[in-house]
Order: sequence, then structure tokens, then C-alpha cells
Amino acid sequence: VEANYKGRGKFYPGRVRKVHASGALDVDYDDGEVEREVSAELVRLLPGFVVATALEGDGSAAVEAVVLGQEPAVPVAEMVAFEEYDEVEVGRADGSFVPGLISRDNGDGTYDVDLESGDTEVKVPARSIRKKA
Repeated sequence: VEANYKGRGKFYPGRVRKVHASGALDVDYDDGEVEREVSAELVRLLPGFVVATALEGDGSAAVEAVVLGQEPAVPVAEMVAFEEYDEVEVGRADGSFVPGLISRDNGDGTYDVDLESGDTEVKVPARSIRKKA
């Protein structure tokens, strides 16, 4: 993977060691640096790799990269798939999250979400959604 080290805007190559139940990732960088609890939005796959996970007993996932072909780099957050009726939280511009329920998978990487407030958000990209903890 490549990760945006400390969110400063520059991506460095590394390896995902662990995916936490929250969706955050632990990254071991190729230069020896280590970063824990990195937002999935700050991590992207290198061309030709996909991620396979195996759920651990604590709700986290072990991660394995598999070479497939020459796909473009994809943010890890965009690889998350949700299903109808999943309880989720939708990210806001101010960094907060609001609870809701997936009401529709639009089939294009976006979802319609019924918020607990009674409002409905349409065409929300997967990168703006996380599973409710």
C-alpha cells in the first residue's frame, strides 16, 4: 500500500499489518516507520494489488495483499462494501459522524443512507461511510 504519513499529504510505501474493527489500519512503512490507527481514507492500494482479510477474534482483521493485474491505485476505504440494512455512520465535513442505516446500494460505489434524524442522504461514497461501532 501507500499511506499518507501522519496525514501530511505525502504518500509512502508500506504494508498494512492490521485492520481494526473501527476500520483504521496499522501501517508498517518500508523505511521502518510505524503508524497505528491510520484512517482508511489515508491509505491506497498500489497498482496490481488487492486486499484479502481474515477476521480475528477481537473484531480486527489480518491483511494479505494479493497481486492481480495492473489496476489503478484505489483508496482502501473505497474497497469497503456495505449491504442494505447495515448500521453505519456517515462522515461530515467537520470530522463528525452521524448514525444511519444503508437503505440502498447504488451499484457504483455509493449508497443511500437513512439517517437516525429522519433525513436521507443519497449517493454517499463508500469512503464517507464506516460501520457503526
